[in-house]
Amino acid sequence: MVVGWTLHACKHRTLRCQLEHCNPFRRPTVKFEERQKYRKQLMSVWLNSVSDDLDLITDWWFFLRMFNLHGIDLDGDMYSRATFALLVFAGIGSLSYLLELYQTVFKYPG
Repeated sequence: MVVGWTLHACKHRTLRCQLEHCNPFRRPTVKFEERQKYRKQLMSVWLNSVSDDLDLITDWWFFLRMFNLHGIDLDGDMYSRATFALLVFAGIGSLSYLLELYQTVFKYPG
């Protein structure tokens, strides 16, 4: 479900785990501040990816729900015309999702 975070981690090889880093009770002594800053950045990428994934899923789910109830008819009632607007906005949201995915994974490696 966390597409952006997974692709970012795979591309930049950040899923490495060394034995000294696996002990949750041991406080690291080497480059602690640097590693803590990096983990905060990685957590930010992960949280943004989760929210983007959920937003995309709910946009399309809401469109499909309204499409099943009212259909798309530009000459019909208000709800069937609004369903067309939902289709347009879900498409724009999908395009925005893909552009942000590209930006997260490929454009800004840090």
